[in-house]
Amino acid sequence: VASSQFIGTLVGMALVDRFGRRPLVLISLVGIVFTLFVLGGSFYSSEGTGSMPLVCMCAYLLMFGIGLSPIPWVVNSEIHPMDVRGTVSGITTCVNWIANFVVASTFLDLARMLSTNQVCPANHPDGAFWLYGIVGVAGFVWLALFMPETGGKSLEEMDALFE
Repeated sequence: VASSQFIGTLVGMALVDRFGRRPLVLISLVGIVFTLFVLGGSFYSSEGTGSMPLVCMCAYLLMFGIGLSPIPWVVNSEIHPMDVRGTVSGITTCVNWIANFVVASTFLDLARMLSTNQVCPANHPDGAFWLYGIVGVAGFVWLALFMPETGGKSLEEMDALFE
């Protein structure tokens, strides 16, 4: 499963200079949202999940590796002025790890609470995946509206983007 993210990262590295950071992040997020909704649907089905969760997790990690895994770190190092870059990068890294902790520590409770199967909610985390898919759609809209393309821009051009 983890090799899917590795392969996605290799694909992203090969494509980032050709297509840009912004398109890869948005394409990555579309794939992630799709896999989250399909994953939720596979757990919703009363027919059993079969291999669909495994396929979805591999597809999710592949799409995550293409854009949302590596590119935010690159963009984060490019968009901030030099005099505050270290401080701001430290703050954003802390926020990232706090968010990761919150998601990891609340997932099981959230999955039980949002499950559409009241008989055995622990085995049907469909609602949690749908919620994360909705958050992904909101993230897509926000990034589509506000994320600039930073590839190939000088420091002066980066400053001009935010004036």
